[in-house]
Amino acid sequence: MGNEIGAEILDNYSNILKSCNALDYHDLISCSVKLLTDFPEVFRESQDSWKAVVIDEFQDTSAMQYKLLRILASHHKITIIGDDDQSIFSFNGADISGFISFRKDFPNYKEVRLNKNYRSTRYIVEAASSLIQNNAKRCQLKNVLTDNSSGSKIVLKECHNEDAQCSFIVDKILEISSNHSADNCSYGNIAILYRRRVSGKAFQMAFRDRKIPFNIHGVAFYRKKVVKSIIAMLQTALPGCNDDSYIRVFKALLPFEKDMKKRVIDHISKISTTRKCSFLSAACDIFTAKISGTFKRWSDLTHGRKVLATLDIISKLVHRVPSTGGLFKPCPTKFGHLSQQGSDLGSPRCGSLTLSARPKSPNPLWA
Repeated sequence: MGNEIGAEILDNYSNILKSCNALDYHDLISCSVKLLTDFPEVFRESQDSWKAVVIDEFQDTSAMQYKLLRILASHHKITIIGDDDQSIFSFNGADISGFISFRKDFPNYKEVRLNKNYRSTRYIVEAASSLIQNNAKRCQLKNVLTDNSSGSKIVLKECHNEDAQCSFIVDKILEISSNHSADNCSYGNIAILYRRRVSGKAFQMAFRDRKIPFNIHGVAFYRKKVVKSIIAMLQTALPGCNDDSYIRVFKALLPFEKDMKKRVIDHISKISTTRKCSFLSAACDIFTAKISGTFKRWSDLTHGRKVLATLDIISKLVHRVPSTGGLFKPCPTKFGHLSQQGSDLGSPRCGSLTLSARPKSPNPLWA
């Protein structure tokens, strides 16, 4: 029964993609394989375009991705870089058996092993090696070494949820910073590294609550364009919302090119100034065609009406659902707090604690 439901969902999903003339991420790989396999002229052109292929993070490739690289590297001019012990994306189809397949499909390969760790202390390298030995599915055994010092011993702490993790770390930071006899005990000499951006949000909230100053390397959660756009949408449901929030919402939701989007918003602002009315009021009159001759294309009016309809839905939802009532009460400082810099909080004598995350490409949909 479950397989039948799954097949039906997949079939419906595929039909929706076709109707939208769209591909999802995995389609980009599978369709590329089909294109290169079914159309020899495309395959030949790709061979002429790419003289060699380099694959990084090979341990995180899926079976379909491996099939694609076999096609692209049929000339056997290929270099892969990877470590099966570092594979962490099996939930998304990553398969470390690709190393075995590679050795079989490219028998003339030359292997260069990098067994020396230059980054970590000896305690960390030895602990990692001891732990990974319990993995029975490793492709090959390795003996990783380092010339670094032993460093501090590893502390193992079990936290059952993210709040418990943040509380533990914040308490530890306060303990260290209050120990004036210790060297380098100020906030400015402490850093937190995290992989998931959502963890950064939890830390930011925890530090604000405990009045700990901090700086963020990368884009702070509340400074991301998509988050600022969502906050602006929620602000429009509050009485007395200013024009800035409506302008940000229109920038986020209008599906125009950047120049066209700017012209539309500037035109609405001009009408608003001329008529001495709000930005929203001017937008409503323009997109409901009460002001004639504003846009030549009917589609422009349609897109504007969709933005207005979205704002109307958000407003109705906020005021209709009882559980959200307490979240969106009119409060002058509510959203001001959300955009406040963490480094403005706490005592300046302590410096600022640093948060660092691996940056990712911004979402192009929220320009």
